[in-house]
This record gives sequence, C-alpha cells and structure tokens, in this order.
Amino acid sequence: MLRLCRIRTAGSNGVTCMRLYHLVPPDERRRMLREVKRVGRRWAVLYFGMTSPCLVLRRIIRGHVIHGAVSDPFPMSTRCLRDDLAAAGMHLDEARWVLRWLAAGMLVRVSW
Repeated sequence: MLRLCRIRTAGSNGVTCMRLYHLVPPDERRRMLREVKRVGRRWAVLYFGMTSPCLVLRRIIRGHVIHGAVSDPFPMSTRCLRDDLAAAGMHLDEARWVLRWLAAGMLVRVSW
C-alpha cells in the first residue's frame, strides 16, 4: 500500500517518477499521481509503461519466453493515461514515446 511522501505539500518545484507506474495496480497508481501533485508545485516528468495490440503481443513473447514473467503487469492505454491524469487534476503538456516498439514506454510532462 502506498504511503504518503515525507515531503511537505508543494515542497518541490517539480517531481520526477520513472519506471514505476506500470508496476502498481490502477487504484494505487491514481493515488500516486495525486501524491505527485501534492508534493510538487507546478510540474512533473513521469514515465508510464504503455500498451497497444502490437505491444501486448511483444510483451507476451518477451515476458513469458525470454524472462519467464510479465515485466509490465499494469500497462496503460493512451486513453487510460489521459483519464488518470485528469482525475488527478493534471494537464498533459507533452508526451513522447520511448523506443515505442522496444521499450513500450511513454515519457510525459504534466502541469497543474
């Protein structure tokens, strides 16, 4: 279960969080996004493991054949990303795929 950060509210100009959101269930992920907004004053740079039909196939092959387990248990669709950010009161300012067909991740800059 998520614990609140020991950082005061708006205690940081910006926040970064990389390679984490695709590892936690959706409810916890939304709580984490609200916590990012609480501790930051204006912006965050975040990384999300994403999904699409092609990436689902790649993940299955990579996870079960190569690693023996799924590496991204809770990947997000683009729509889910936008919905979660909006629910946290964040605005998506910029989004960039990171090695779209290899890493299946998206780096985003958000503000509030």
